Amino acid sequence: MTGDESKFTLPPKVDSYLATLNRLYESQNESLLRELIVNASVSIHEEWDYDNWDGGTYGHAVTLTVSENLYVRVMNQKDEIQTRVATDLNKLDTSRNEHISVVFVEMQPAGNENWREETGVYRPSTAVSPTAKFKN
Repeated sequence: MTGDESKFTLPPKVDSYLATLNRLYESQNESLLRELIVNASVSIHEEWDYDNWDGGTYGHAVTLTVSENLYVRVMNQKDEIQTRVATDLNKLDTSRNEHISVVFVEMQPAGNENWREETGVYRPSTAVSPTAKFKN
């Protein structure tokens, strides 16, 4: 095995499982869940946790990174959504001694430094510098 190969069988299947969840969520009219998994950038942290049970069981973490506007839409349901997606991924997998421990939904930073000005309510400070001299 080279340094690039994983000793795990589950992580390479995650994208395929997300495709299956897309179809499942579509059939269940779960449009928000579907939009989340279709539009997310996926990363996997292998060996997120380990349990010595049954010869060793490895849990992996899946992070779904989404745009700010999508994140804001799921924010109030984030805990439930993360649990649901993790549970559903585990229902699809039969890998021995591996599972998805947790799914995280994170927001991709917008990278907009001028966001205050773009709100239309920003009022720049007009405070006088403490070193300024007043004229009479």
